Amino acid sequence: MKKNYFGESFSVFFLLTNVKAQVSNKDKEEIRALARKKIQKSLPELMNTLNLDDVGEAERKNVMLNSYLPSTDQLFFNDGVIVEDDLNPDRNPTDKPTDANIGKYFNNYDLFYQKSANATFEVSNVVVAEVKENNGQIYVQVFYRSIFKGKHKKKQTPYQAQERVAEFKAEKIDKKWEVLITRIAYHTPPKKRQLPKLIVLMRRKNYDRKSNY
Repeated sequence: MKKNYFGESFSVFFLLTNVKAQVSNKDKEEIRALARKKIQKSLPELMNTLNLDDVGEAERKNVMLNSYLPSTDQLFFNDGVIVEDDLNPDRNPTDKPTDANIGKYFNNYDLFYQKSANATFEVSNVVVAEVKENNGQIYVQVFYRSIFKGKHKKKQTPYQAQERVAEFKAEKIDKKWEVLITRIAYHTPPKKRQLPKLIVLMRRKNYDRKSNY
């Protein structure tokens, strides 16, 4: 049977161009706003709920599952979402991060982070990048700083603020945009570009000459 390669190629092309055409500037602003809210509000609420000392084991398990399975409280895309582990306060910034799927990450959080009556996880310095489109997929990155203000159960080292980045996938469902986290990782901000020492010295000498006049 002869295959219609042209027809298949055309169908794919139409799909990609159709998705791209649907994402207007207004859509992109909506996607960015939703992603910002997920990091500023939903993520801290989730982490702090899981850590409250008056939440029972069954309720805590349900909160975990609802965060990455289809529900009104879903925050993560699915149970395969990878999180670079930030639960070890002894971790050196130069060490290679340890990856964990979202379920394992929550289990480690439950086992090793000390429960509290108050909120101890905070997020600040939230910056939302521009919405990107790639191979028909729509995504956006959100950069932020997080800190655990509680204690590790087995380590005495206090937690330090960490620079993080969350990657979101955006989909339009029933005429409404939904964004879900597909990955959380460490983020290393780019270093400011420094001028070579020779150029700095030359500029300094020129400034000194001008000041003598």
